[in-house]
Amino acid sequence: VTNLLPSQYGNVFLYQLEAIATDTITNDAIIEIEKIESITDYTKIKIENAKIKYNDKINEEPQIMVVNKDINKFINLKDYKTKEELSIEDGIILTEKLAFLLNVKVGDFVEIENSFGSNQKMKISGIAENYLQHYIYMNESTYKKYFEEISYNALLLNVKEANGILEKEAEQILSSKYFSKVMVTENTKNMMN
Repeated sequence: VTNLLPSQYGNVFLYQLEAIATDTITNDAIIEIEKIESITDYTKIKIENAKIKYNDKINEEPQIMVVNKDINKFINLKDYKTKEELSIEDGIILTEKLAFLLNVKVGDFVEIENSFGSNQKMKISGIAENYLQHYIYMNESTYKKYFEEISYNALLLNVKEANGILEKEAEQILSSKYFSKVMVTENTKNMMN
């Protein structure tokens, strides 16, 4: 695992902080984030636990990550074979190992159960390079089409001159009532080393 960390937290995950909302991302939460001068960019995401099924294979470990069009500033979604940038326009993008474990390919339909127990058949539009954990990426309109209205529950944040462990920024985010947890990618990488 440790030799995969630089690839995951340098080539795939480009953001420095992930802030989990106490409830949902509100305008007031965004105002608090925008007060932190060192934060250069952010994007709202929705993260939730899921189950995915293909034929007789079930995986209960993935997370659905609903993302915006600007996701490639934060997560480098590239085809696991060609390394070409993947579009998040239609369908879902699975991470490489998850696709391997299910023995699926682009164009296959998988059954996804979200955290509310709703099951939907969805088409795989891409398979992304990834080294740790399993993700099912989709955009907001795809999520709404198959599941429900969306409420974003996290932010991915880029910080200028992110050479340190970013404790100051994490503390500032947590001092607001809008966030319950902040993950510093550099700390995650260091903990696993």
